[in-house]
Parts: sequence; structure tokens; C-alpha cells
Amino acid sequence: MTDYVATRWYRSPELLLSDRYSKEVDIWAIGCIMGELTDGEPLFPGESEIDQLFEIQKILGALTPFQQEQFAKNPRFIGFKFPDVTKPEMIAKKYAGKLSKDGMDFLNGLLMMDPAERLTAKQALMHSFFDGIRTQEDEEFLMKEREKSLKRVESSTNPRNTGTMSRNGDQSRSRSGLRNNKIIKNGIQTNKRMN
Repeated sequence: MTDYVATRWYRSPELLLSDRYSKEVDIWAIGCIMGELTDGEPLFPGESEIDQLFEIQKILGALTPFQQEQFAKNPRFIGFKFPDVTKPEMIAKKYAGKLSKDGMDFLNGLLMMDPAERLTAKQALMHSFFDGIRTQEDEEFLMKEREKSLKRVESSTNPRNTGTMSRNGDQSRSRSGLRNNKIIKNGIQTNKRMN
């Protein structure tokens, strides 16, 4: 097995479709590794780039419309078409009984097909999956990061308010959370996930 083959299994859809590297690519790779650590099997063991994209869709469902457009325009994939992926296996089914509810939510957040919907590194660190195992230093660092994020969010949504108070006047935050207009689960920002 070559490095190329081994690393292909951890590549995100956007990296397989283009050469643009981003932080979201690393978040995806963490999800792939977590899946492999959970049951000892690679989550997406593709034999080529096109097969890798198909393996991903067999579990997570179809590529996003933007990714489908990138696929159609990519000269490496001319003449290729994916089989039907309207009934994906889903992460929840693949790892049923192997991951806790928090673990499943965390893995889903790492493996969102759309990179803009994936957990950020900060969100991943604050996820409830890690509650109870963080050190006091970790908690203090995360609390400072939450406060910075809250100040940025509040100043962008209400230029007159530069404090850290929430809409209801509460200055405290849950142990693992940010607050904003997106879906909030266990205090962290997520986007709706149906996996």
C-alpha cells in the first residue's frame, strides 16, 4: 500500500474534486480517523478518486449541488456517472451500538458533506463528546475562546452592544457552548444534521 492510497481514504469531497486545501479538509480527516478507530475499518476505502467519492456517497448521500457541478466540470471525471445514492447507509446505522449519542453527533459534525457546515476546530473542542475529560486548563482556555467568540458575534449583530451579555441578559454560558442564530446543541453552533 502506498501513502497515496492510504491518505486517499481521509480526503474530503472538496479535496477530491479540486486542489483547494482548507482547515475543513483536516476536520473531515479527523472524522474518517474517528470512524476507523471505532470499528477498525476504514470508513471510506476507495480504490481511486472516483471510487472514493462513491464510497463517501454510499454512507453520507449525494454530493452537494456545488460539488456535483465541480464533478461534472472536472476533466478527470469526464464520462463518469455515479450509481444511485438516494438511500445511503448513514453514519448512525454504520456505527449503531459502537458510539454514544454524543460520539455520533460529533462524528456527524466532522463529516458534513458541505465544508461550511462542518464543525470548526473550536466547536469540535467544545463539543459535549469531550465533556468530563477536559482538564481545568482546557476548560479555562475554552471559556476565554467562548467569550471572544461571543463578543465578535454580539458586536456584529448589535453594534451598540459591545458587552458579552446574551439577549436575555445572562452572562454565563454552558460548559461547552457558543450561542448564535444557528441550531444550538449542547451549547455549540451546528447546522441541521439528519444523519
